[in-house]
Amino acid sequence: GMLYYSPQIWCSDNTDAINRTRIQYGTSFFYPVSAMGAHVSAVPNHQTGRVTSFHTRGVTAMAGTFGYELNPALLSEEEKQQIREQIKTYKKYETLINEGTYWRLSDPFTDEIAAWMSVSEQQDHALVSVVRLMAEANQATVYVRLRGLKPDAVYLEEQSG
Repeated sequence: GMLYYSPQIWCSDNTDAINRTRIQYGTSFFYPVSAMGAHVSAVPNHQTGRVTSFHTRGVTAMAGTFGYELNPALLSEEEKQQIREQIKTYKKYETLINEGTYWRLSDPFTDEIAAWMSVSEQQDHALVSVVRLMAEANQATVYVRLRGLKPDAVYLEEQSG
């Protein structure tokens, strides 16, 4: 198919992280994550004017080829440190993201979150990503049902322990 000639695709010129969750969700039905160009871009976003956290932009970009599309000279020291941490995180999970089984855990067109996960072939590792699409006061807890894991296994959640 097409990936023989071009192993990476440009899903859209829209780099807004919230919009990208929907774009990448739809693209994932036809292309593997490893083929989807996805970048952290500057805020406010030049197309939507939206300001999203560096974390949200990084999580969204990690659901693709992961890169940066911004001027590093304009970043604060804190943002530069976040870039170093994001790159470290991506390198840690790169094989899992690109070669694992990709599961869509929500529909960002109808749900208040965008959630997805990658599971290793042995089902002993997974990376779960969740983006809340709209910030509101007094938001209710949203539960995400994980998929593709061994039902009798015990997993350790690394981010909070």
